[in-house]
Amino acid sequence: DVPGGPALIEVTQNGRRVPAVAQITKMGLLFILDRETGKPVFGVEERPVPKSDVPGEEAWPTQPFPLKPPPLARTTITRSELSTRTPDSERFCKELFDRLQIGSVFTPYGSKTTLVFPGAMGGGNWGGVSFNPELGYVFVNTTNMGGIGHLVEAAKDSPMPYRNESGYARFLDNEHYP
Repeated sequence: DVPGGPALIEVTQNGRRVPAVAQITKMGLLFILDRETGKPVFGVEERPVPKSDVPGEEAWPTQPFPLKPPPLARTTITRSELSTRTPDSERFCKELFDRLQIGSVFTPYGSKTTLVFPGAMGGGNWGGVSFNPELGYVFVNTTNMGGIGHLVEAAKDSPMPYRNESGYARFLDNEHYP
């Protein structure tokens, strides 16, 4: 899922300048492809991803991950990384966290309420990628906010068998801070 268009960039690899395309995804992954061949400049590998537990839904078992660079947005969270902004915020976040199934990148919402990173707002934002050729830097706005969701059966007349009961709920503290 791509939030914005690609950027034309140049990459130096083994002392050679390679005309490339940089594409950020809503998962926070930055794919860098050779403009002439379309092949990944730094490699891509298929990795296993979580399965769906929704009856009749079969998620693809793997997804592509670029070998370089690492994800530009958060793709996981642990209890020790929760907000400590205030004692109330910390308590609220820990209580919420403890009630959720914890997922990571590409975890599908299912029958249990799940916290995933990045959330529905995406890791890479709608602005896409920009490139400074003098510095050789790629710039990407990212969102490091989790999403919370679970699926329930949809109404009988719905074209889809399930719907996301939580809509696009975000993982926020008691005062709506991420």
